[in-house]
Amino acid sequence: MPEWDVTSQELSELVTNRDSGSTKELYDKWGGPEGLAKKLKTDLKHGLSNEGAYEERIAHFGPNSFPKKPAHGFFAFWFEALQDHTLIILMVAAIFSIGLNVGFPPDGETRESAWIEGFAILVAVALVSGVTAGNDWSKDRKFRQLSELTADRMIKVIREGKQTTVSINDILVGDVVILETGDYIPADLVYIYGQSVSSDEAPMTGEPEAINKTPEDPWFLSGCMIMEGFARGIVVATGSYSQWGKIKSKLDEDDEDNKTPLQEKLEELAENIGKIGIVAAVLTLTALILRWTIEDYGVNEQPWAWQDLTKLIHFFITAVTIIVVAVPEGLPLAVTLALAYSMFKMMKDQNLV
Repeated sequence: MPEWDVTSQELSELVTNRDSGSTKELYDKWGGPEGLAKKLKTDLKHGLSNEGAYEERIAHFGPNSFPKKPAHGFFAFWFEALQDHTLIILMVAAIFSIGLNVGFPPDGETRESAWIEGFAILVAVALVSGVTAGNDWSKDRKFRQLSELTADRMIKVIREGKQTTVSINDILVGDVVILETGDYIPADLVYIYGQSVSSDEAPMTGEPEAINKTPEDPWFLSGCMIMEGFARGIVVATGSYSQWGKIKSKLDEDDEDNKTPLQEKLEELAENIGKIGIVAAVLTLTALILRWTIEDYGVNEQPWAWQDLTKLIHFFITAVTIIVVAVPEGLPLAVTLALAYSMFKMMKDQNLV
């Protein structure tokens, strides 16, 4: 197993500090690209050799990939769907309904059949949450597949003295990468040689102008693109150690809380519609209670009985049902699925999406 004189952290910091003396350090301490190549046990002309040692190189410097978040299973999405407040209220009301109807059966019913209505509500809640979970689970799987498809790129490298193409995920520290106009920069590189080459670093630094790459500014940043020219560069940082990897790690930490403007607008619309549903439910509940109170206790002068509590539960369930029906919780999901379907249709027609 080869011994290394340099670590991934040192190489990553070298690129990170590129604006505060790293370029001078690259030539004074590291010996420029030639000295860097010796430390990385590679050759600037012939690239990496000894394919059998690639695994040791990956073990020391890390792969050119990022940790994947574990996929949620169907039951995790189902549990999440059941956290909806209206569904929780409906389930609690259904349980109370079952208990009261069995304990104090309404007129014309027996204990053997009085539980059916409340149980039917629980079944309906299970079906609604199950369908929601199934849609979310399917959407998550398709999104992961699409992400993997779009993230995989073929990169031109020099290995064993020959030009070849490898997946971006197979790029190694020490690889000599060939960069041409329009190419995606797969990892952090150090300029070896080139001709009139410039890169668009706006995704990383916000710089609107393309940056010319020369021995005086030899840093190619991962996640950027070659705007013009030709160059070769030696890979010094991959995966989570690259500049793009560091930013991606920070973005992934807050990914759960980030929503697109479209999602925010749709949720705001659903919330406003839901408020109208709540007002309608409160008015309905009030009307039902007033009518029942006037008819039973005012006109018919009936005494209070525990069976009357079941009527209140039924009124409450009716009001909650109105809220559940009124709130369009599936609106953001429906729009997302429609957009995803349209995107796949456009991709099949060979449109750039």
